[in-house]
Amino acid sequence: MSIVDPHKPLRQNIRMLGNILGTVISSLEGKPILDKVTEIRELSQVARTGDGYARNQLIEVIQNLDNKNLMLIAKAFNQFLNLVNIAEQHHRIRRR
Repeated sequence: MSIVDPHKPLRQNIRMLGNILGTVISSLEGKPILDKVTEIRELSQVARTGDGYARNQLIEVIQNLDNKNLMLIAKAFNQFLNLVNIAEQHHRIRRR
């Protein structure tokens, strides 16, 4: 008997939407911005576990961004959160 994860489709949708957003960011703003978004996301994930070194690296990376890139990266995270919210709404409807 296998246990079915009811949230697997949600995670798959979020991953798909994140990949599409990454492709759009890369094509519109360039791979260096996408790489910076990825770096910040990965450092944030590690820092959330209590890793002080990753936290300090994250702070340094963000502090070293110029205003233009800071705005682009903030917009990228904002759009990702919007997409996650849409995926969650879709998931709730699908589960009903």
